[in-house]
Parts: sequence; structure tokens; C-alpha cells
Amino acid sequence: MDRETVNNGTRETVLEVRNLEKSFGRRRIICGASFDVYAGEIFGFLGPNGAGKTTTIKMILGFLFPDSGDIKIMGYDLRTDYEKAMSFVGGIVENPDMFKDFSGLDNLKMYAALHDGVTKERIDEVVRLVGLEKRIRDRVGKYSLGMKQRLGVAQSVLHRPRLLILDEPTNGLDPAGVKEFRTMLRHLADEENVAVFVSSHMLAEMDLLCDRVCIIDKGVIKGNLSVEELRHAGGNDTGFIYTVSDAEKAAEIMRSLGLKPSIIKDDSSPMAPGGSISVLMDRTRLAKVNGAVINGGVGILTVSESERSIEDVFMAITGGGGVIE
Repeated sequence: MDRETVNNGTRETVLEVRNLEKSFGRRRIICGASFDVYAGEIFGFLGPNGAGKTTTIKMILGFLFPDSGDIKIMGYDLRTDYEKAMSFVGGIVENPDMFKDFSGLDNLKMYAALHDGVTKERIDEVVRLVGLEKRIRDRVGKYSLGMKQRLGVAQSVLHRPRLLILDEPTNGLDPAGVKEFRTMLRHLADEENVAVFVSSHMLAEMDLLCDRVCIIDKGVIKGNLSVEELRHAGGNDTGFIYTVSDAEKAAEIMRSLGLKPSIIKDDSSPMAPGGSISVLMDRTRLAKVNGAVINGGVGILTVSESERSIEDVFMAITGGGGVIE
């Protein structure tokens, strides 16, 4: 065998990243990043905008060269065996490229021609996998955004990659489309044993989607844990959900007390006319925080405990920097 297949217990390591460094001029973008991605898991790569997510992905795909460090895919080193390593990769880094005047099926056939061994049976199998059987013969120009994303994933997995890389894949999808996309990725990981690498800053969605999460902030890996482990990271603070008369003002008051609140809902519904806030804090501080919010002129409608979410831990680790949706 001319390559090394790495195993961690019973988990096959598909992607191995070690000590990556990357600078642009004097600006250090990636600082010693290391992580593994295993077969059959959905791995979330999370960070604020500008944290280094896209730069890392471009290095994994060979679009950028690291200043130092190693990247291996199925045991192949990207520096010395680039073509072999990339033969195991599929992905959507931006919006999938498609010919809008052709049908979805024609697009898949054209892409299949670029790879050896992609049969008609495999095309049919992938179409079923992404749930496009009824619309695959329609012109792509008539597809919704969600359908285009599905076709993009179908295109990416035609050649049976071991690693699927998706950069912000649910951007622009409505809630139903996001749920369908999540189900599809779960099926890919479970049924085809694909290692799915998802980069995103949409934390609530990653909480539902991922098996394991890696948080990057200012180019530094701050956490690399299972979702369950991450919920219990960062101390014993309790998560609280506030519905208030003015979420922005309440959040400002909480920040003045050294807390890191996150506005998770800001609408005019009867249940939360001014919005809702998620915040982590020691239970003993609850009375003081409530008093400060009320004295600041904000009405508190309800306060309830919540299970610690990825968003809570993300806010604690990164200090609330960057964009969160």
C-alpha cells in the first residue's frame, strides 16, 4: 500500500491538519491550527467573520500554500501528493457552478465526464440521495436556491469523495430548506461514510447539525470538542433565556456587568415584543442582573433556564466577536 490510512480507535481519519501557519505580509492569519476530521461525522468549523475559516479551507483545497504545517487527506500529503489527496475531496466553497439553461441531469452528466468510473447508476443513486428525483430533468434556471444547493452537493459526491467541504452551505435558505439540507448531510455521513466539513457562523444551525465542532478565533483554534462536550465547556455557568421589552438595551446593561449576552430573537411577537436574549452566568448573579435590567428601564417578561448551546460557548470563547446569526 502506498499510503497510510490513519485510524483513531475505530474512527478513520480522513483529514489531518497539523500546525498550520499563514501570514499575509505582516498580518498573521492562521496561528498553529491543528485538527482531525473523521469518516462518517459532520464536523463544524466555526468562527466570527475574519477568524480565518476561509483561509484554512483554501489551504486544505490547495488554493493557498501554508507558510508551514502539514495537511493530509486519506494519508496523502497535500504538498507531495496533491492530485491523489484531492481525488478524495468534493466541495462547494461558493455558490455551485452550473449551466442554468441545461437540466440538472445534464449538469451532472457533464460533471461526471470529468471523473473516471462515474456510471449512470451512480448518477441515479446520487439524485435519489439528495432528493431531486422529481425535478432532475427540469432546467436549472427554474430551480430554487435550495434545489441548486442540493444539485451542488450531488455534483460534489458523484465520484464518491471521502471528504465533503461546504463553506456556509445554508446561506440564503429558508427554514424548511435548511432542515432538508441538514437531513441530506446526515444521510451522506451515515450512509456513505463521508466526512462532512462544514464552515459556518450560523451557530444555532450548527448546534443541530454537527457531531463535533472546532472553534477558530483570530486564527487560533480555541476548542475542538464534540457538541455534547462543548455544551459543558467553559465552567459551570447556567444558561438563561430572557424575554424583555427592549433586547438591545437589556443586552447593553448586561455587558456593563461583564456578561456576554446574545440577542437570539428580535421581533414584535406577543410573547417577546422587544426580543429575547441568551446569556451565561453564575446562578448567584441572577437577582443582581434582574435588578439592573429593571432599574435600567427594561421590562422582563420571562426568565428561564436553558441548555447550554454552541452559541453560548462560542460567545464565551470569542468574547462575542464577529457576526452571529
